[in-house]
Amino acid sequence: MHASPTVAPDETGWRIGGWPGWLWVFATSAATVYLVDEARSFDAATKVLLPDYEGVITRDGWAPYRKYEQATHQTCLAHLLRRASETIEARVRGFSTVPVILKAILLDALALRDLRDQGGSTPGRSRKRWQRWIPGWRRCSPGGAHTEENRRLLKHLRKEAGALLTFLRHEGVDATNYRAEQGIRPGVVNRKVWGGSRTDNGARTHERLVSLLRTTAQQGGDAWPCSAS
Repeated sequence: MHASPTVAPDETGWRIGGWPGWLWVFATSAATVYLVDEARSFDAATKVLLPDYEGVITRDGWAPYRKYEQATHQTCLAHLLRRASETIEARVRGFSTVPVILKAILLDALALRDLRDQGGSTPGRSRKRWQRWIPGWRRCSPGGAHTEENRRLLKHLRKEAGALLTFLRHEGVDATNYRAEQGIRPGVVNRKVWGGSRTDNGARTHERLVSLLRTTAQQGGDAWPCSAS
């Protein structure tokens, strides 16, 4: 995991012996590692992904992930686009100014990514596209935030500014943390069915078993090969 050029982490609520806990997932293109832990903290995350990780972390906006100071970061655009769309749909006066601009820029950035991957973009074209976004970013200034919702969104964007467009600067970097969300989804279903792990030993067994099953599936293998009769 530590040697992978990109990692997508995520976490969801869990139970350990009836007490609150967390199910973590760390996903790459070739492997997925799960961790069941009592804490939702940077220290818990470093039990799988060491604090000196130097690759690219594609993650949501949860603050502790920013403590990976030697890593390059890509914030999940799906989360930002969803937040912008929900704010726009609220139809409250003043709410839509910042999210409309943000949504337009992010969608254009994704289109530029697709154009690049199809071989239709050059450095010159990319620079022109980037320059076209500058007026929009300037309009997303703190002085233009007339509502608390806009102010919260701009505060979040300032924190995430360096991680918004990493996927354009580095080929092979995902714009969203979909790998982690796909990996965490079965855990969410399991939690709803039986709540989590009954014991600490059960938690250790669960994290190892699902890591094996998920990674084997990613690599096109069969975790339960049946011998020919």
